[in-house]
Amino acid sequence: MAGFPEAADEAREARDAPFAVFACNWPTVRIWGDLWRRWRKKVYTGGGRVYEQREALDLQQMESALRLRRVPQTEWPSITEGLLAMEDEAIGIWTEQ
Repeated sequence: MAGFPEAADEAREARDAPFAVFACNWPTVRIWGDLWRRWRKKVYTGGGRVYEQREALDLQQMESALRLRRVPQTEWPSITEGLLAMEDEAIGIWTEQ
């Protein structure tokens, strides 16, 4: 991609990922990789045990990841939209288990 070395790097990283990712989605997938363990959790007890339930991605952690990756703020809305779609899908899968 002539004149866009960052886009070429992202396309290369997406191509080399262990699963299929369109290059246009790679920035969102990279941030997801940074966040996938950083969920807000609800803790409750029952039957003498303590349970944790993931509720949502931590939006402060999301903003921190975007800033640390130096993602231009103009890209934040589309990345956030993708992350929220991924979050919904993950919660749906956990709910079914």
